[in-house]
Amino acid sequence: MCKSKIVCDGGNEVENQNPEERKIFLTAERALEIFKQISDEDCLILGMDPRFARPDWMICTVLPVPPLAVRPAVVTFGSARNQDDLTHKLSDIIKTNIQLRNNEANGAAAHVLADDVKLLQYHVATLVDNCIPGLPTATQKGGRPLKSIKQRLKGKEGRIRGNLMGKRVDFSARTVITADPNLPIDTVGVPRTIAQNLTFPEIVTPFNIDKLQELVNRGDSQYPGAKYIIRENGARVDLRYHPRAADLHLQPGYRVERHMRDGDIIVFNRQPTLHKMSMMGHRVKILPWSTFRMNLSVTTPYNADFDGDEMNLHLPQSLETRAEIEEIAMVPR
Repeated sequence: MCKSKIVCDGGNEVENQNPEERKIFLTAERALEIFKQISDEDCLILGMDPRFARPDWMICTVLPVPPLAVRPAVVTFGSARNQDDLTHKLSDIIKTNIQLRNNEANGAAAHVLADDVKLLQYHVATLVDNCIPGLPTATQKGGRPLKSIKQRLKGKEGRIRGNLMGKRVDFSARTVITADPNLPIDTVGVPRTIAQNLTFPEIVTPFNIDKLQELVNRGDSQYPGAKYIIRENGARVDLRYHPRAADLHLQPGYRVERHMRDGDIIVFNRQPTLHKMSMMGHRVKILPWSTFRMNLSVTTPYNADFDGDEMNLHLPQSLETRAEIEEIAMVPR
């Protein structure tokens, strides 16, 4: 709202009690016209580079519609389909836009058009952000607030922190750490339950075929054993569900995904990962119970203590990765 007739020419005039003062609503359309008249030289004075940002670009004239991959429909019991919140909001915007056009074409009163514009502006605003102070929250029929674009992006569970900056990782484990002064400084005690769950792919050669055949015969239920056999054609045999694992005969070139065992190289990490010593290479020692055990002398670089801290373990999946950790990232180095 503004009081200057010169600046606000073209806006909607509003009656006021004071006869000397006229209040005029400054519409977005009029604001866009004013911004477009700002020259590139004046943009530079305002601190904007007109090649990348102009004041008139701050007013939305075109609304991009996100693809269906971003707002998939959820199929519930039977054949019922619940549309995504963004789809509902886009539907409201289209309906209000059509209503505004029809009212304009039919010569509706100025106050009716003003209400339509206000409603359209509300729907566009709540599509982007549904937590604007002073604006009623857009809800579904059941009264649940709609999840806007801003709510999808922000916060710990949002798109940035929840999906892009971090993700779930295979071949990793996490549990509480406890002290064990009897372990060497570069060794981590790993619970047997974790060792039986994580695997390392070993290629079958004439030199190790007997050892790996023994692991395959034991299957997944016994430790140390193996979880999978991958044949040369890529076919994968799951030993967890195979009735007679001992009947499977290995050939050179096959890969056996065996359980983690003593002497394997792993990467040990404590968050927050602030410097390179927050992730270091260790050797594995399989121990009973359910915590990672570590020597007290290695707690300093991790900034770890034993009051409930948890740490992450990553098992490399190739001999190249293993060699790199051994040569570059081991604790003694």
